[in-house]
Amino acid sequence: MSSSLSTEVIDQLRKKIRGAVLLPSDGEPYNKARTLWNLVHDKKPALVVQPLGPADVVAAVKFAKEQKLPLSIKGGGHNSAGRSVVQGGLTIDMCHMKGIRVDPTKKTVRAEAGCTWADLDAETGLFNLALPGGVVSTTGVAGLTLGGGWGFLTKQYGLSSDNLLSADIVTAEGKLIVASESQHEDLFWAIRGGGGNFGAITSFEFKLHDVSPVVFGGPLAFEYSKKDQVMEIFRKLRMELPTKGVIIPGLLHLPPTLTDKGVLSIVFFDGPESEAMKYFQPLFDLKPVLNMAKERSYSENQQVLTALFPPVRTYWKAGFIKELTPEILNAISEQYDKCPSPMSAIPFEDYFPVDWDKVPSDLTAFPHRRKQICILFCAQWKDAKDDEKCSQWSKSAFAAMEKYFIGAYFNFTSDETDQVFQKNKNRLVAVKTKYDPHNVFAGTSNPLSP
Repeated sequence: MSSSLSTEVIDQLRKKIRGAVLLPSDGEPYNKARTLWNLVHDKKPALVVQPLGPADVVAAVKFAKEQKLPLSIKGGGHNSAGRSVVQGGLTIDMCHMKGIRVDPTKKTVRAEAGCTWADLDAETGLFNLALPGGVVSTTGVAGLTLGGGWGFLTKQYGLSSDNLLSADIVTAEGKLIVASESQHEDLFWAIRGGGGNFGAITSFEFKLHDVSPVVFGGPLAFEYSKKDQVMEIFRKLRMELPTKGVIIPGLLHLPPTLTDKGVLSIVFFDGPESEAMKYFQPLFDLKPVLNMAKERSYSENQQVLTALFPPVRTYWKAGFIKELTPEILNAISEQYDKCPSPMSAIPFEDYFPVDWDKVPSDLTAFPHRRKQICILFCAQWKDAKDDEKCSQWSKSAFAAMEKYFIGAYFNFTSDETDQVFQKNKNRLVAVKTKYDPHNVFAGTSNPLSP
């Protein structure tokens, strides 16, 4: 227990909370609650509250404010920067708040803040409906949405945050409010891409979209000698594919041994294989050494990449480029050659439609409204003794490529830069100052301060 929190104070909190209140002395339950997907982070909060509903969240927020404890919110715990658990403060772990209600007639869904994309996809898939969301199913719905959120359906239907209709939020004052286009509009603007430190969101309401009963997708892996051919196909297809189709290449060591360098190309098509192969056939003609692409339901397809991203030690840096020119590809390849861990990878994430620049950059807090590619320097490793050299590779690779970048994606960054929010930053700071002037949510997944 924190030396500043007496047994009496903790007992008073427990009387107000229906869920669990966990202290370091609680052993395994406490350790499980504070453990994140990124195992680099070993933070020890003074206490963890696991709410069963909004009333518990209100009580926890008020307690943190009264006790002057830094506060963080843990949804899926997938934030690579580890900001969802706070050292020495109070972490609200939403793990028990997983309620989901799909309205197939209105094509909407209400999801509580502890849901992962696996949870959401399973329920919406019952009605052949889906929301653009994370391609790694263990990712939390809350964190991804608050940072923008993209996935295989983004070219058709926009970001996860673009499909947000409303959110129930506990403010720094401990009030439960609704943010939407007609209520607390400034806050609603901010949470669509501006991160999570404006309040504690307890549930999200999204609009849903029809998805094909059978989609085609999966990763293909090629020998490194075919890198230029794969990338040339990518350059061509990214401008020619219909919005139903996605191709995501990357550099990685070939599974399962991870001994040889290779090239990955993830393909997705919202429709059957026969239609998809009209576009993807050139990739298959290159004879991949690993082929996991096939017809599946959308929710099943969402599970395919999860095995590539198990809980691990990791450090991410990322930036946007407008075009993958030969010069930029060579520069990225040079950085890949320096990678100290074969578990690491450099995916080229391209989920945006060709006419993306028609969307105003200040429509929501997410400012990156153009056709672009996100280059992610994803350092991954197992042994703590390699923390410094592996994280330094990601930082150095990013620094070497920074002259090419035109922006940065919040969900893929380990440090805040002005490139994340760009011209929207001052407006975000104003919203933060209005709703959390004393920075109660100091520990959450967005480092903006009032």
